[in-house]
Amino acid sequence: MEDRRAEVRHPLFKQARIAFNERQSLIDCTLRNLSDSGACLEVVDHSGVPSNFELLIEGDDASRQCFLVWRSDNRIGVEFIENDAHAFDEGGDEQAPDRRRATVPD
Repeated sequence: MEDRRAEVRHPLFKQARIAFNERQSLIDCTLRNLSDSGACLEVVDHSGVPSNFELLIEGDDASRQCFLVWRSDNRIGVEFIENDAHAFDEGGDEQAPDRRRATVPD
């Protein structure tokens, strides 16, 4: 399998949470590797993971907005969304970022 990442990812084993619905819905996950532009997350079941979500990393004060790029058995690959590309309306509701990818392969 060809590695098409633009940046090197560093292996990790750190607890995190996938947050969506204004942080009302949380899915536990494990951060398996990380770069400045994305990460690989291990989840029990990826079927409930939305295309866009907030990643809360244990021990890290900042969260990262993510876009789901790929998924397989119990892992998902995400791309971090730049702050200026990710918008919230006045009420705090998330608006979809401008993305070239329209679908996520199964």
